[in-house]
Amino acid sequence: LICLEAHVHVRSLGVETVFWVCAYANRQHDLSSEVVADPRKTSFYRAMSLATGVLLVLDDKTEDTGPATPFSRAWCCYEESVALTDESRVAPMLLDIAAAHGGQAHLLADGLVESEAAMEDGYGVVAKMERERLFPVEILQAGISVDIAKASASMQVDRTHILNAIAGRGVEELDLLPHEVHPGYDRVNATLRGIFAVAAWPQA
Repeated sequence: LICLEAHVHVRSLGVETVFWVCAYANRQHDLSSEVVADPRKTSFYRAMSLATGVLLVLDDKTEDTGPATPFSRAWCCYEESVALTDESRVAPMLLDIAAAHGGQAHLLADGLVESEAAMEDGYGVVAKMERERLFPVEILQAGISVDIAKASASMQVDRTHILNAIAGRGVEELDLLPHEVHPGYDRVNATLRGIFAVAAWPQA
């Protein structure tokens, strides 16, 4: 919740802002009606096609999980790939990344936020770097080494469909054995790693 609150604050979003959360929007006890063979036909994709952007919330490291658990989940990686590579949109989708550490929320914004963009003489970039400099190091490290091909799903068939969709295979090819490596995976990995590398640079 604090990540959502921080996102609203940093982005200066109004009270009319709506967040679509699949865990709440889909019937988790009956996902068969929501998850179909083609990931591009799911409610996830339909919601993203209507959204301005995606807020990726990454968990901190605990004794049992993390850090950055969504990078190990195929459906999350699919949503990240859509946000980064979907060329069917008129305007590119924003991908903001949030994390909480020590009771504080931190946000890596896609580009400059409104208040930073309004600054002159390059001070907006300085303000962005200052705002993002305390982003959790362990999550930055996880992002720099992300590999979507290693992500898993509770249903192996979902992982197969997702990786094939990211690789650009057609509907009739979604059940084929996924490529172990593919330029489609590389494109998503490189973009994600770049986001975290840039954010990590001031902490180096």
